Amino acid sequence: MDRHEYVKKILNEKGLDYIIINSISAIKYFTDFSFSDNTTYIIVDRENTHLLVNELNEAYSKSMNVKKYGSTEELAEILIDMVSSKSKVGFCIDSYESFKFIEKILNDSTLLDIKEDVLKLQSIKEISEIEKIRTATNITKNAISYGFSKFKDGMTEKEIAIEIKNYIISKGADYAFCHVQGDENSSIPHHNTNETPIKRIVVMDVGATYKGYSSDITRTFLISPDEEMKKIYNVVKEAQQNAIEKIKPGVKAKELDKAAREIIESAGYRYIHSTGHGIGLDTKCGPKISKKSCDILKENMVFTIEPGIYLSGKFGVRVEDVVLVKKEGYEIL
Repeated sequence: MDRHEYVKKILNEKGLDYIIINSISAIKYFTDFSFSDNTTYIIVDRENTHLLVNELNEAYSKSMNVKKYGSTEELAEILIDMVSSKSKVGFCIDSYESFKFIEKILNDSTLLDIKEDVLKLQSIKEISEIEKIRTATNITKNAISYGFSKFKDGMTEKEIAIEIKNYIISKGADYAFCHVQGDENSSIPHHNTNETPIKRIVVMDVGATYKGYSSDITRTFLISPDEEMKKIYNVVKEAQQNAIEKIKPGVKAKELDKAAREIIESAGYRYIHSTGHGIGLDTKCGPKISKKSCDILKENMVFTIEPGIYLSGKFGVRVEDVVLVKKEGYEIL
């Protein structure tokens, strides 16, 4: 079954008349075209799939079933013409503004949010997708190693981040994010990298993007650690390994979170975030690896395992890897 047929399946299962998709990653998933803004729409009915594009994007879509528009007013007219009144319409939309636009022009239709259904569809990767994520992950891991290899006494977070970003670009990839957090700043998850000199410990959380597919890797480097830093690093590594060893098809995602959380909390530390998230066209998608997750692991799901411990005002430790669910276990990419 191709991807368009899966959308039709969602339409039929939920008794919908139409599906409207206005999500950059979902449009990339269903069309293999990359659009940089939310001006593109996919409209699915029981017979056809249409792509509505701003005339500025015409070059991307000459071979598809396309309707072009030049203004918001023209887009509204096309949607009103395509979607029958009093219909049941499923939507997968990124922005609140886009939702309000659809809600206004289809004001006599019933709207149903199907974004979670689309994300579940995207959560099981095809082989070609896995290979792109694998490449993005290898570039990310090598970039972090390269960045740390350039470290000298007195270097700042920003200087290391520049080395990492330049490495990623040199390998034909883009960087989605690059957080370098030294010493006290490492105690703040996703601290904004700045001019602070790095002295004793540094956390690097980096994501390269290759052909639209993302990675997300975190490494903690102990430069001049005390015993507490060493102890916490070992606890975090044990927590990560305990979670990873539970990975196989059929396991509840929340069991992985529980496995990591038990190690950290039994060591006497707080665990303040979830254990992981899916990775793909978005840097964060399904499945959710959290204590409240309802997701069940399936073969070819790809996600992160990233436990961490943070001592406010002192330092933090986080270790993150990307893992593929295989038929009888897992593979760390």
